[in-house]
Amino acid sequence: MRLTYLLLMLFLCIMTIFFTSTTERSGVDLILEKVTKTNDNKYLKHASWGFAVQDVESGEVLLDFNGDKSLTPASAMKSITTATALAFMTDSFTYKTFVEYDGKIDKDGVLQGNIYIKGGGDPTLGYRRVGCSLGYEKLMRQWAQAIKEAGIDSINGDIIGDASVFEMGTVPKHWLWQDMGNYYGAGASGLTIHENQYNLVFNGGRSQGAPISIQYTIPELYPVDFVSEVVTGNKRTPDMAYVYTAPYSDEIYLRGMVPPSGPKGYIKGAIPDPPLYAAFSLHKYLAKAGIGADEYTSLRRIRNAEESTTEFKGERKQIFVTESPKMKEIVRWVNKKSLNLHAEHLLKSVGLKRFEDGSTEHGAKATKRYWQSKGVNLNGFQMEDGSGLSPLNKVSPKQFTSILSAAAKEPYFDAFFQSLPEAGNRKDIGNLRYTLQRTKAARNLRAKSGTLRGTRSYVGYVETDSGRLLSFAIMANNYTCSHSTIKGKMMSLLSMLAELE
Repeated sequence: MRLTYLLLMLFLCIMTIFFTSTTERSGVDLILEKVTKTNDNKYLKHASWGFAVQDVESGEVLLDFNGDKSLTPASAMKSITTATALAFMTDSFTYKTFVEYDGKIDKDGVLQGNIYIKGGGDPTLGYRRVGCSLGYEKLMRQWAQAIKEAGIDSINGDIIGDASVFEMGTVPKHWLWQDMGNYYGAGASGLTIHENQYNLVFNGGRSQGAPISIQYTIPELYPVDFVSEVVTGNKRTPDMAYVYTAPYSDEIYLRGMVPPSGPKGYIKGAIPDPPLYAAFSLHKYLAKAGIGADEYTSLRRIRNAEESTTEFKGERKQIFVTESPKMKEIVRWVNKKSLNLHAEHLLKSVGLKRFEDGSTEHGAKATKRYWQSKGVNLNGFQMEDGSGLSPLNKVSPKQFTSILSAAAKEPYFDAFFQSLPEAGNRKDIGNLRYTLQRTKAARNLRAKSGTLRGTRSYVGYVETDSGRLLSFAIMANNYTCSHSTIKGKMMSLLSMLAELE
């Protein structure tokens, strides 16, 4: 009787394992079958694409379709940048910006010296978006008030924006010329302010072919030369105006076409010289606060450490400190809203933390070494920036899933996981809030997306029916259909992951 009971229990255990594995296998097989059908679509004929899924706990690769292909990730690269930033700087890290002076304040309240704005690499400075960040005007008024309270009524010296905490180059070397002058291609400076962007207000023409008339910028920009080649299209013309300029240039070119706009239209541009802009802004608000400046006062900037040590050797005294929101809050906005500028700041900050070199190159070097130390095979991996704007970035789907699985075992994982856009949650601020509703992936799947011309990616996590956490990456380059079509195909495949046992 006892032997019969034991044999029965053994049989039940074997059958349970068999049916569980069969169910899972059949679920993965169904996904692979759908992948094969998707691969046969005409719009993928000239494409490169891949799909990988990994069990986070065990490390088992559940699905591998072209998983080792090195593909352009677009903004999905931000998931690697933000996870690395959390690893190096912790979720409670804050950036600090200092208002300082050198020289002496005489008995009449005249500063015989210079005012400095010493940047700390804060991407949130002067733009009310992330957490408790002050907006541009409130920040400038706060700094002007602090200088007044320090006993300074006028300045016999210069106002200097100091961006030396980072490298001189603000934009990665392989960014496209068409991107660099526009707001989404703003460069990361050691002293960034107002997200290094402005709105150019213009009067549009009323007839096709008419030029636009430039009016002013918001906020006010230091003196630059705008050269406009923008013309008015017809009512069906999309807004196709682009800004072209180079870092530290005082010439800004506008090219393209806009629809008839009437009295006011807007073009969003990137500020070419952020530290000079910071000095210009403070000078303007000091005047509003009644703090005078000598007639010979000039606006200057320090672009890197070499300029700082050779030209500005005087001892500085601190007047005021502006602190950024915590890193976890910055990371949340980077991933939810796909903020390119902030991601570039994070990458340079990683380089500064690891190698005392706030450059894109050293940030990428530190990132690669970190994930290799976690056992990730990075053969074929290429990191040209932190945001994914460069088309030369290369990551394979399996590298993404390995990195995401490794991140899930780290102390910063909760902050990283919560930063990823959540599917099907309309209250979320990410771009997946209207996707996968009424599926098992809703309020479950979290992913960072990436989009460039002919490029679409989703990388993230999803929990199965049985509670297992999976990491996934699905990526496509050079497809010939619309973004919405490829997105629909990808979402259909991802929704099936939530149904696995």
